Amino acid sequence: VPDNALYIAQSISQDQALAVSDASLKASFGMAAFIIEGPTSSNHLVGVNIVPGPIIEGDSYHCELSGLIGIVSAVNAICSFHHITTGSITIACDNRSSLFIFNPEFVPEPTYNSFDLVCSLWAEIRHAPITLKAKHVRGHQVGKKDRAFLTRTERLNHEMDSLAKAYWNTLYLSGHSMTAPIHPVH
Repeated sequence: VPDNALYIAQSISQDQALAVSDASLKASFGMAAFIIEGPTSSNHLVGVNIVPGPIIEGDSYHCELSGLIGIVSAVNAICSFHHITTGSITIACDNRSSLFIFNPEFVPEPTYNSFDLVCSLWAEIRHAPITLKAKHVRGHQVGKKDRAFLTRTERLNHEMDSLAKAYWNTLYLSGHSMTAPIHPVH
C-alpha cells in the first residue's frame, strides 16, 4: 500500500471503508483473496492466502473463513499502526455461514465445523478497536446480470474470486506442492 494504508485508516475512522473477500477450492487446496478500500479504490490493499488444512473437498466455508481472517487481521494492523480507535468497516462475503461469527453474542463451540479458523476469526474480531459490520453479498453475479448493473460489492466479490483462482493456478504452474499447511490448534 503506497501510503502505508493512511487512506484506508482515514476511511475507517470516517465509517467509509469496505472490505470484500472470496475463496476458491480445487483438489482440496484452497485460496482466499481479499480487498480493503475506502470510498474509492485509491490506495487499496489486496491480499491472498493459502487456506490451512486439512480441507475436505467442497468445504468452501473453511476457505471463506481464511479470507475473513485476512481482512480482520489487516484491519487490526492498520488500526494499530495509525492509532485508530473509532470508526467502522463493512466486511462483505458471499458465504452467509461465515458471517454469523461477527454477531457480538457469538461464542465458538468445539463442535463447530472449522473450529480452529472460527476461533482465529473470533479472536481477531474481539481485538478490533472499531466496529466491524458484516454484510452478505450475492456471489457469482457476472453472467447473471450485465456488469454495468453489478453493485460495488458484487464486482469486488467477482474480482476476489478471480484473484483466488488465478493465485491457485500460479502456484500450480510454478510446481508448488499444492498441499495445504497444517497448523496444530493449541
